[in-house]
Amino acid sequence: MIDVVYLGESLSTLASISRKLTVDETIIVDIWSDGSLLSGIRVSNLEVDKIPMLVKESITTDNTVYFKPDTIYIGSETTYDSKVSMGVELQRNWFQELSQGGIIPRKFFCSIYRSLKSLVGVKRNYDVISTIKLRDKELKLLRYGVLHYGTLVNTLPLPYFINKTDLPSDIKEGLISKLDYVGLLINIALTRCNVDNYTVVYVGKKNLIPHTIVVIPLRYFMKELTNYAIVYSITSIRRPYISFKGEYVNRLLLDVNKLGMFNVELISYKVIHEKYGLLGRVDEDLEYYLGSLKDAGVVLKGRLGIWRELSIKELLDSNNVV
Repeated sequence: MIDVVYLGESLSTLASISRKLTVDETIIVDIWSDGSLLSGIRVSNLEVDKIPMLVKESITTDNTVYFKPDTIYIGSETTYDSKVSMGVELQRNWFQELSQGGIIPRKFFCSIYRSLKSLVGVKRNYDVISTIKLRDKELKLLRYGVLHYGTLVNTLPLPYFINKTDLPSDIKEGLISKLDYVGLLINIALTRCNVDNYTVVYVGKKNLIPHTIVVIPLRYFMKELTNYAIVYSITSIRRPYISFKGEYVNRLLLDVNKLGMFNVELISYKVIHEKYGLLGRVDEDLEYYLGSLKDAGVVLKGRLGIWRELSIKELLDSNNVV
């Protein structure tokens, strides 16, 4: 039997394991390698964060850059709010918090994730989770077979995790019905773009696809990249990513040029779909349903594991060692 199985190679998982004082048999199980939103993405030869982030307090000893962003509002604030939330009552619209300013590590936040990942030397299994039998403390994987565990720590998205368990159907339905969310479609582009400062554009016009555009000058991170910038063009979606193809995805970047305030020359880009981009509010009785998991010996951790919007600092600071 394995002492502790962590579901999800998340920042919460890595931070928790790295602080362990004693060695036990531990395995990380995830659906794929580098699936975490914080793992970073490579655009040309540059690895950057998958989403734009700023934090108010330093969380790393590495060099950091402080930005007080230039903020631009286009169109109606009501239209902007509705484009972001898609009718869901959100816990936090963290896009609006970018305007308050903060710091970024010179190697971006994904460098913190990479550093922790390199420090954590436990075994990993990247596989499809078939079923989780909570009473038997049994985790069945498609390729690796059955794992028996003492403690199960879940940092995977709660809707996914719940669907894999053998909880009674009424408990499953009760839990999942309370876990609403908004997906994000994010175009991350390396561009030639002569912009002076970190800039956030909030777009409240229905005829423009993105609702938030973030432009980050790269000369603050690498002197040789003067006149280059990373451009994030972001929209909210409520349907599966497969429904958004061709012209819709292309418009994420084309609409940046339509604004007429940036002269953007595209070098390379990636498009990602973050299914659980923004989390909806939950009823107070969610704790009652989550009690069924805790009674079965499941420990919930991280933003998606406890279903609460957390900053990177909160993720690093609030994790007790299992």
